[in-house]
Amino acid sequence: MRTLPLRSTPLLLRDAPEGEEIVFDYAAKGLTLRRHPLALLQSLLAKQKLRTAAELQDCPNGRLVRYCGLVTLRQQPATANGEIFVSLEDETGVVQAFAGATQGAAGITASGRVRHLASRG
Repeated sequence: MRTLPLRSTPLLLRDAPEGEEIVFDYAAKGLTLRRHPLALLQSLLAKQKLRTAAELQDCPNGRLVRYCGLVTLRQQPATANGEIFVSLEDETGVVQAFAGATQGAAGITASGRVRHLASRG
């Protein structure tokens, strides 16, 4: 059997936009080593007066704030009287929040008052 030479031109594709690459990573692996997904939206979130986890560190107790993050942990202990505790994450850190109910979404926007649990020196 005789082998015929293959002559083909390589297909050149443009790189996918960063946001698509991040979505592809999450779809394929459940995580990404690229930037945090909310980093791409931070300017839009800031326009809506949503703070970052880092900004919440400097807020005094009792300050009413709004925050948006990806849900990384959800707990509903039997002893919590229906309260749901969630860990929300953005590119600057993690915020702990609680609510009476939540949707099964990957991300959530929370409004509430700041309460620092650890003493700050």
